[in-house]
Amino acid sequence: MLTGILHLSRLRALGVDHRAAVERGTLTRLRPGWFAAADASDDQVQAVLQAGFVSCLSYFGTRGAYRSEGRQLHLGVAGSDRARSPLPDVVLHWSRRAPMSKGPAVEASAERALEHLLLCQPPDEAVAVVDSALHLGIIGPGLLASTLALLPARLQPLLPAFDVRAESGLESLTRFRLLACGIVCRPQVAIPGVGRVDLLIDEWLIIELDGRQWHGTADAFTSDRRRDAAAVLRGYTVLRFGYSDVVRAWSRTTSTILATLARGRTR
Repeated sequence: MLTGILHLSRLRALGVDHRAAVERGTLTRLRPGWFAAADASDDQVQAVLQAGFVSCLSYFGTRGAYRSEGRQLHLGVAGSDRARSPLPDVVLHWSRRAPMSKGPAVEASAERALEHLLLCQPPDEAVAVVDSALHLGIIGPGLLASTLALLPARLQPLLPAFDVRAESGLESLTRFRLLACGIVCRPQVAIPGVGRVDLLIDEWLIIELDGRQWHGTADAFTSDRRRDAAAVLRGYTVLRFGYSDVVRAWSRTTSTILATLARGRTR
């Protein structure tokens, strides 16, 4: 069974008559040498039409990594290729190098996608995506270090900011932004009688981040409040923020955290 995007060389290796497959409707010809099976993703099809390869945010997003609100398609384009005029929702990453995959490719290698990501995204978003990719095993620490070492000096200070322990993009965004304010957070700290908390500051201030999925259920709401009460009984202060607080109202959120720290621990 033919699946995804296939190059003519692959079809020949499989012994497939591409003309007959197109006539039967099994394959759709996208451009010379490139064909799509019925299950090919929209991103992959658009990559072929643009003479590019899926990279950057799109590469990691299709593998389950954190993705911010923007849903633009990010494509890499080798400098030797002629990309079509991109659609408004397509971002092209020009590169002197190919996607680093063996043979004709519709997706970048993990290394090339990571390179495009680090060069494309603001530091906080890059940290959120990379943390997620590390946590999910999409990339490893070695690949991250070796890729970053080849990029401009301005990006080198990011290396210590990445953390495989982070379990959500909101967690990473919050931790990195607070670090920029001089506030160090420990992620995923286990507290006896409470459980693991998202972030812990100065051993007394707990920051919990409620994502748009799990925390929206009634059971999760009840569980969260029980945990908060258990933490307060043990002398902790708990601040709980939602998706919008981090993504759309960060100024207000950071002011709340700073004010709480300035007031000090309640005993």
